[in-house]
Amino acid sequence: MPEHKTRPVEEMLEVELYFLIDQCGAFIWRMNHEISHGRIKDVAGVDKSVQNVRKQQAEAAEILNNRYGEGKFLQGETPTEEYYVWYKKWSAWHKGMTDKQWEEVDKILLIGISEKQENDFRNEAFNLGEENAKSKKEDTCQNSEESKGKEKEKTNL
Repeated sequence: MPEHKTRPVEEMLEVELYFLIDQCGAFIWRMNHEISHGRIKDVAGVDKSVQNVRKQQAEAAEILNNRYGEGKFLQGETPTEEYYVWYKKWSAWHKGMTDKQWEEVDKILLIGISEKQENDFRNEAFNLGEENAKSKKEDTCQNSEESKGKEKEKTNL
């Protein structure tokens, strides 16, 4: 098995920062969910862990903000609309992978991703994000037209 290569957060590539932000968010959500259902008793300990993970997530967002232009992804500590667009594009790419695709990406991330590989991933993610946005817009328009037709049917009864 290849050696797992890591780099400091400040040196992470964009795709690595996405995965860091995403996994921090998943951890935070899961811990809050488990606490809300009474399955975790050491709430103070978990709260401290959640705070630490939030700091890591914020640090990754701050790196993106500094890298791509002050105020582009964060206004103070608040994520911008542009940040959410960026995140949704990466998320659609990530969550739309087959198991085989994920195995390939995971292997690349473990052994150390090159900037060219990251650019390829970014192009896939952002092209997919555009396709999904168009598809959702078309679905919304189609659903809207179907709804209008059903409303007409109801009023014509």
